[in-house]
Amino acid sequence: GGSSGGYAGPTPRFSDSDSEGDQITRAESIEQLTTLIQDTVGTTSEWAAYGGELSSLREITGNLIVKTTPRNHKAIAELIAQMQSNVEKMVSVEARFLLVKSKVLDEEIKKAGGDFIIDPDKLDAFLKAVSDPATGNKKLGGTKMVMFNGQRTYLTAANNASFLSDVEPVSGAGGGLDPTVSVLSSGAKLDIEATVTQGDKSIVMTVRSDLIVGTASKSSEIPGGGASENPTLEQTGSITGAVTPGADPKAPGSVTGNVKGQGEIKPGRKSAATSASIDLPEQDGVIYRTSVAIPNGGAVILTGSSNMLKSLNTEDAEIVMILRAKSK
Repeated sequence: GGSSGGYAGPTPRFSDSDSEGDQITRAESIEQLTTLIQDTVGTTSEWAAYGGELSSLREITGNLIVKTTPRNHKAIAELIAQMQSNVEKMVSVEARFLLVKSKVLDEEIKKAGGDFIIDPDKLDAFLKAVSDPATGNKKLGGTKMVMFNGQRTYLTAANNASFLSDVEPVSGAGGGLDPTVSVLSSGAKLDIEATVTQGDKSIVMTVRSDLIVGTASKSSEIPGGGASENPTLEQTGSITGAVTPGADPKAPGSVTGNVKGQGEIKPGRKSAATSASIDLPEQDGVIYRTSVAIPNGGAVILTGSSNMLKSLNTEDAEIVMILRAKSK
């Protein structure tokens, strides 16, 4: 027991379910490749998948078995070589979480061109200005990751804290409490998919990122109570009277007299009264979900505000995530 009818408490905030829910399976990747070949090489009427008789292809244990014309074979080889050259590229992504004064942020964005996309030649000066603690800015965290072109990668840096989320009084010998302990996570999760465009001029990123912090913890008192155990029935009484035999030894006699008695139900021993406090933690954070294209080597600025600013004792500031990406 321990959770029925009580405050079950929040579950860990960071879960891989959101990160892995829409990953492409191997079968889906093969289908995408075969469809791409049939749609771009030769004519669709040639391919058996579209009712043709000239060309066909299928996948067996990671190999493409293709039946087609020499011209189409050459076109398929060129297409696959081009795709492999893009996949072999690496993309490095650097993320910074900052608390930046609103006035400073506005001024530096104007200096960088007035947009939330920062070009590579202006990025270093921008990062130096918004990271300067002398102007009231504060670094909340950051990380770097490297991935293949087109790959989705995620990283979590979190602190897991256990807390008492529920208790339930237990009846029985000695009584007591049955506790429920839950876990609450705080920190940062970075989930990025990055793809380099043709010509390496820009990088398209899909961003799924969370920044969560614990701000306060309250407590709630849960009263307990003893419960009666094993009640007993105690009876007292007496029978008085006389026995008169019958005239014939074989005939039945009679009994006269009184029956008096009384009973009392006595409760069993009570378990000791108990009570406990459960924790009611609070969290604040910013959740980012977006897709954006930035210059290769440049950065995008994502901003937000929440009650987190109160816990950080900061006014007139914004929580800023800066994502810098560059292909290698």
